[in-house]
Parts: sequence; structure tokens; C-alpha cells
Amino acid sequence: MQKVTRQSLLEFIFKYRYAIALMVIIIGVALSLNGSSIGIWSNYIGQSELDNVLLGTSRAIRSDEWATFTPLAFSQAAQDVAFPYFNESVRATATDMFIVYGQPVLHFGAIFRPAHMGYLLFGLERGLSFFWVFRTVWLFMSVFELGLIIAKRNRKLACLLAVLMTFSPVVQWWFAVNGLVEMLSTSSMAVVLFYHYFKTTHYTTRLYLALALAWCGGVYILTFYPAWQVPVAYVMIALIVFVIWDNLKNAVWSWKKDTAILLGAFILMLLAVGVVLWQSKDTLAAVLNTDYPGKRVETGGHWGHILFDSPFSIFYTLTGLSWERGMDVMYDCLPLTLVLSAYVWKKTKDKLLIILTILNAFFWVYITFGFPEILAKATLLSYSFGVRVVAPFGIVAIMMLIRSLALEWQLNRDKVKWYSALLASVAIVLALVLHHDYFDLSAFGVEHSLQMLFMLIAALIAFAVLYVIYSFVLHRKISHLFISLSLTSLFFGAMVNPVRQGTRVIDDNALIKTMKQIHKEQPGVWVVDDLMYPYSNIPLLAGVPSVNVTNVYPNVDRWAQFDPLSMYRPIYNRYAHIHLKIDDSIDQVGFNLTLPDSFTAVMNTTHLRKMNVRYVLTQRQLSELVQNKASVRLKGNINGFSIYELIDQ
Repeated sequence: MQKVTRQSLLEFIFKYRYAIALMVIIIGVALSLNGSSIGIWSNYIGQSELDNVLLGTSRAIRSDEWATFTPLAFSQAAQDVAFPYFNESVRATATDMFIVYGQPVLHFGAIFRPAHMGYLLFGLERGLSFFWVFRTVWLFMSVFELGLIIAKRNRKLACLLAVLMTFSPVVQWWFAVNGLVEMLSTSSMAVVLFYHYFKTTHYTTRLYLALALAWCGGVYILTFYPAWQVPVAYVMIALIVFVIWDNLKNAVWSWKKDTAILLGAFILMLLAVGVVLWQSKDTLAAVLNTDYPGKRVETGGHWGHILFDSPFSIFYTLTGLSWERGMDVMYDCLPLTLVLSAYVWKKTKDKLLIILTILNAFFWVYITFGFPEILAKATLLSYSFGVRVVAPFGIVAIMMLIRSLALEWQLNRDKVKWYSALLASVAIVLALVLHHDYFDLSAFGVEHSLQMLFMLIAALIAFAVLYVIYSFVLHRKISHLFISLSLTSLFFGAMVNPVRQGTRVIDDNALIKTMKQIHKEQPGVWVVDDLMYPYSNIPLLAGVPSVNVTNVYPNVDRWAQFDPLSMYRPIYNRYAHIHLKIDDSIDQVGFNLTLPDSFTAVMNTTHLRKMNVRYVLTQRQLSELVQNKASVRLKGNINGFSIYELIDQ
């Protein structure tokens, strides 16, 4: 019997990596594992014993996931015809579920949302599992293949790149929303496909590669979040420029054949995407004409101070502190990355390093100082924010690190220069973390002495990571480098989201089951009375139609009937969480903007009837508030909530 060695095991894993990836997906979905923070709902609707968390903890700050994005999927699954393109329950009117908040739909466009296929094939619980497990594996494998190009076929460094990106703080904190995973996966795939297009001379293979490129383009475009799409596209273009530059001399190219193949694939992509965009043309018009988010023009700037925040990210996973600036970074080992890249480029004049360095300088200027408006528009970065460009900056920095380590493997060692660079890097990190305004957590009730302890720990983490990297450079301990940085990345990112089994915390909740039963027996429109977000989204969990769940785009006509002079249109013409309060002592609807994405509407029961409302979910005694101007019937009291039915007079 042949002895199994570490090398033979690694060869086996590499050879059968796609089969192994498929097995991970199958096992994860079979066990109904997901990373959603829906367990937080038990704090609002009761019955915490139903939450089946296997590892980690739910994150209240990720409310856009557990309180909006995932509940919208619950609503989709609960419709009479599951997963419709237009959902009649959300906003209690036909609502586009594909283009704005990217929900699973039974439609041609689903081919550009591969992570949603699980919902369509397996239903809600395992569909949610597929969404989380597949996207994790897809991102890891895509970046690994890209890493083989960047790391000059060094498998451990390619795997390290995949770990650092997949489990980075920004990817894990924003995992479920805004399509960052899809952007990184498809852009990585696109570069790999383009690389192999240049390498092969077989035109049938080139045709298949071009079709795959077209699919990647469709997925990328339909993530529909320009704040990340634009800067991530810059990264993809930079890598494609490198592929062309590095392979142009040896590439076989036929202007007639290759132009026909690539142009044909591009046109096919535009036609396919065009079908989806045409289906959602009214939605797009509504979104673009909102007062929020509307047509904003950004010029960047003001966020350069968070570029060195990665050593602090561990505190957000271990302590539960909620501070968004630590959620937008990659663990990119700054400033060592810059020092190492400069040294290696000086020795090698590497094409990729110079391209990535120029791109990151471009990003750094936008993040730190901003651009004049005309330049921001010309570069399309006017669609992004300075803080959203921080993640692409970190992505490029990590690529620079991996490329430098791969190239440095071939260089002669110079201990004196390396130790000097080590001391310089540590000095920069210490200067940053000890700055008195740099890590101010007083807003969270953290005392000054504890803040200083956090800063000291962050400095030690930064020093340890720098030391590990320099040890690799000096002693060629690539296994130590891989293990150390991978474990660091797992602590900083992989612990962000919980590992949960199933959706029992919602499915078996008494309140949700009661709402479903009432609606099944006598359908009607609901409102949530005097309860703010996320309470206002409880109807999404039950899949019942409700006026004041999160309006992902506005229903202007509904509110305009109470505002004939359009005085309050700037308030309700927006993406909004809606706090609706019933008050029969008032005659006119009152609107009040509370946050850029929230407003309050005060209405009487006559107004509710005008909107065809039948049921009211509240924690108040509604029968004592309507002052005999309307008749109400109590349908039930469950988990601290009352359900009332408005009775026709």
C-alpha cells in the first residue's frame, strides 16, 4: 500500500479541487447550514429557544441582511406562486423583486443569479443554505484560480490569496447584500477566462470561453450596486491589461475570428441583460427619480484614515462592537505590502506590480482627498463613495502582497535591508494605532484604559503579521506563512457570521404561524402600528401583504392621495423604512423624515381603509385608541403582539 505523504495529499486536493468544492456545497446544503443572522428576530418576536446556532453569534448591526434582505426571500417563498418577479405582498402592491434587492425569481434572469438557484430547486430553507454555502465556495475557488496567475502557479500563495479575500472583514460583513461576492467571483473568473483565451489556440475552446465571459459580464452588471461595481471593474480591467501585456507576443490572434467571437459574445450578453432591464424599466425609472438614493454625485475624500484599520477588525468579531469603519477593510498587511512591493519591483521591474501600484495610487487619492467633480464623473467614481473604494484598494494591496511574495521567492536575500524595512513598517503601524483620535470607542462606552489595551493588542497583531511575512522572506517558510496568515484571516473575518442550521427560528414562531393562518383564512392588507424598523418588516417573514414594510422603492401614488399638493413628496419619494402610527384624533396624514432611509406617517383609520388595510399588528391596545371612529376586532394576542381586524362600518 502506497504511503500517503503530505505532498501526495496536497496533490490529490489540487487535482480534485472542484469535486471537493462540490462535496462541500452538497454537505452544507444537506445540513441546511447558513450564515444568516435571522436569530436576532427572536429578540423582537420571541421564542429564542428556536434559534439553532451551531457556531458564532448573530450580528444585530447586519440589519440590512437579517431584517430586510433575508425576510424579502421569506416573502418570495410564501407567495401563492413562489418566487414571482413581481411580489404583490411587499409594499402591498406589485413590487419588482429582481433588480433592486436581488431576490430569487422564477424568471430567465435567474441564470445571472446562480446563488439563487437553490431557492428555485430546493425551497426556502435549503435555498438559503445554498445561497451562503455556494457563494463562499464560488468566491474561494474563483480567487484561487486567479491566484495561480498572480502567484506564478504557486499553489500555497494562491490559496492564501483566496483565504485573505474570501474571509476578509469587508466580504464577510457585507456578505449577503450589495453583490460584492458576485462582483469578486465573476471579475476573478473573467480574468482567468481571458488568460486561458490567450493561452489556447483551439477556436472551439475560445468560443466556450467567450460565452463564459459573457455570462460573467451579465452577472456583474446585474449586481446593480455601482458603488462597488465601478472600482472593482477597475481592478478587473487592470488584471486584463496585464494578461494582454504579458501574453501579447506569444498569443495566436486572428482579428477576423477573435473579433467575431468576442463581439458576438458581448452582443449576446447585452441582449440577455437587456431583456431583464426592460422587464424592470419602470423600477429603474422609479429608483433613479427618488429623492434618496436618487442621482447622487460623489467626489470621494475623507476616508484615508481607515486604510490602516485592518488590525482593529478583530475587535468587531470578538467583542460585538458595532462600528462600520472596521467593516470596510481587507486584511492587506499595510504598510508592509507597499514596502515589499517597492523592493520587489525595483529588483524585477514586474509588469503586474507596476500596474497594481498605479491603480492603488489612483484609489488612494480618491479615498483620501477626492476628485474634482468633472474628474469623478469622467472616471465614473462619482457613482461610488470614498469608503466603498477602500475594499477595492485592499484587494489590490493583497494582490500586490501575493505577487511580491511569489517573485521574491526567486530573489537573493538581503537581511540588513529587510530588517530595516521591518522596523520602518512596525514604526508606521505603531504611530498610527497610538494616535489619540485613531481608535476612539468612547461612543460605545469603552473607557480610555480599555481603548489603550485594544490599541496595544492591535499593534502586537500588526507586528506579529509583519514578522511572519518577513520570516518567510528571510527563511522561505511558506507553510508557516500560509498557516499564520490564514488563521489571522479566519479570526478577522470568518467569525463575523454565525453558522446556523435551518430557519426554524422563523418557521416555528407562534406569531408568524398565526399571521399566516389568518391571512390564509381571510386574505387582506396589513400594517404594523407604532413599531419602528425592524418590527415593521415582520409581515415579510409571514409573507403577508403590508403597506409599511421596507419600501425598496417608493409607491408615490399611494402616499400622494393624502398629499394632493405634493408638499411631502421629498419625504416619501425614497427607499424607506416606514414607521406608521394610527391616531384617530388627526384628520390629515402627517409625514416626517427621521433618517435618509426612514420616515414616519401618522394616519387615522379612515386613511387605512382608503389603502384597503384590513389587519393591524401592534403592541398597543388599538380598541382604546380609535375613539369609536372605527370598529376593530381583536384576532389574537401572541408573544406580546395584538392582531386587530378593521371591521366595515
